[in-house]
Amino acid sequence: MSKIPESFKDLPSYADLPNKRRYWPYEPGSAREGQGMTGLLTPTHIAECAASEIRTGERACITLPIQGVTYPLFGRPASKVDIHYIGYPSVFDDEVTYNPQSSSQWDGFRHHSQPVGYGFTPGLTDEDVAKMDETEQYLWYGGTTAAEIQAPGSTRIGLHHLRRGIVGRGVLLDYAEWAAKKGIKYSCYGERHAIPLKDLKQIVADYNITLKPGDILCVRIGATQEYSAMCDEERKALSEVRPVVGTGIEVTEETLEWIWNNHFTALVGDAIAFEAYPHLDQRLSVHNVCLAGWGIPLGEIFDLDELSELCKKHQRWSFFFNSVPTFVTGGVSSAPNAVAIF
Repeated sequence: MSKIPESFKDLPSYADLPNKRRYWPYEPGSAREGQGMTGLLTPTHIAECAASEIRTGERACITLPIQGVTYPLFGRPASKVDIHYIGYPSVFDDEVTYNPQSSSQWDGFRHHSQPVGYGFTPGLTDEDVAKMDETEQYLWYGGTTAAEIQAPGSTRIGLHHLRRGIVGRGVLLDYAEWAAKKGIKYSCYGERHAIPLKDLKQIVADYNITLKPGDILCVRIGATQEYSAMCDEERKALSEVRPVVGTGIEVTEETLEWIWNNHFTALVGDAIAFEAYPHLDQRLSVHNVCLAGWGIPLGEIFDLDELSELCKKHQRWSFFFNSVPTFVTGGVSSAPNAVAIF
């Protein structure tokens, strides 16, 4: 087990990581393990972020309603809200049925695993992997197994460990805005447009953005805007396309190094998977490495359009980020319930 970090300065550099695909320093089954990288968002850190980022009090809702995606991708069920009398004729209740993955969502640590093969486990050969039961060929954050997650009463790495919120300094890299100025044309859906690291770095430079340890990185590609412009038939047709294809960041070894060395505590996008989808290499995936390997929650299908407008209005691309995931013991994913405050 690695030394347990108490602050961002205690984290090793990417070059010094013993295993660049896994950083699992916490006691298995502990609350600290369940918090992953967000556990470094200490009260002192959050207070400093609030003092520096909250100036006007203006807020932007950065999540879609749970019914915001008419026809969810990957065959997921659509959400619905049923309103009925509980005390006729004067009192209503509602019943909400939804898959958190069908609209704006946090991918918690129980959502996606990483393979034990493909070089993720030093010393483990392809022959060793082939002898394993299929369910043993994947591990979730901290080394959690599928059997642990499915065990009755199991709570290890459940989303309830994030019940105090993902709170701190947010930074927006508005690729959609930047690309439009550069004359770069692409579609967010049905096209695997991979955003290279050099473009992300150029946005940081062009907009004079300072990245700080602990930042919650938000990348806007314009997906919400594009989806809103579709008619019902287009949305339905999109949901039926297989395999699902979409725009997102290009994941390379250099991209992973950049993410780690900036010590982002969460990654957020309006894309369907944050990274360009589908994955072309199991070894280079934000879901495999950042979520399952490093304990960095992934936010997907966020609505970053109003946030973009506020950033342009104030000519600053940092803000106070506040998100409190739904408190479900042992949860896999959650609606974000998130706002950005200026």
